[in-house]
Amino acid sequence: MSNISIIITCEHAGNRVPDALRDIFTDTTILSTHWAYDIGALQMARILGKTLGAPLLYTSVTRLVVDCNRSIGSNELFSALIKGSDIFLKNEIVKRYYTVYRSNIEKAINTMMQNSDAVFHISVHSFTPQLYGFKRYTDIGLLYDQSRPTEALFCRNIKKALMNAYPLRVAFNYPFRGCGDGVTVWLRKKYGDSYCGIELEANQQIFFSSKRQWQTLSHHLAQAIQYAIHAEVQQ
Repeated sequence: MSNISIIITCEHAGNRVPDALRDIFTDTTILSTHWAYDIGALQMARILGKTLGAPLLYTSVTRLVVDCNRSIGSNELFSALIKGSDIFLKNEIVKRYYTVYRSNIEKAINTMMQNSDAVFHISVHSFTPQLYGFKRYTDIGLLYDQSRPTEALFCRNIKKALMNAYPLRVAFNYPFRGCGDGVTVWLRKKYGDSYCGIELEANQQIFFSSKRQWQTLSHHLAQAIQYAIHAEVQQ
């Protein structure tokens, strides 16, 4: 591939509650937890976007309102706080926050496709170091569809470059599956082989331990992605 475009997204970037929904969120303590957003993910996404010269699209509305990384009809689209609301409110939430965000991604990729052989997409996320009493030991997870050779090679090259520069525990399709419900799955179906999408998952423990280390990791990840893109271009 001689011409590849890159786009960065962050589906769980913020913990904002729209003013019209504040009465539903009577206990605001949950908004500072991983249940509300991916802690540190937006900071990482911004560094990746700046270093790679790639556009960054994100939503700052908490996933407790609507999860933009889930499909319409998914049981995880709305949190328990919203599920009991009437259908009119839920439809309005989808229209204002979900559809607008996904449409912006689609428009950006459509524009890139006009001048590129392929679009490579990094969807930036972070994960809590412990969930339901189980500790997660991985530092970085690279999630992709194992049936797609381009995505598999892309992730292998990212891991190779990252491990050379920064000693980390890097795992494929952990702590989640790369072919589960998500934005990348939606875009694979829409754009086929012209699209290569991975979810990048970073352990929040690194963020909690040191904000500087998180920034350093973000820069190393950007350089590793650059290496992997360059490898694709050379093919």
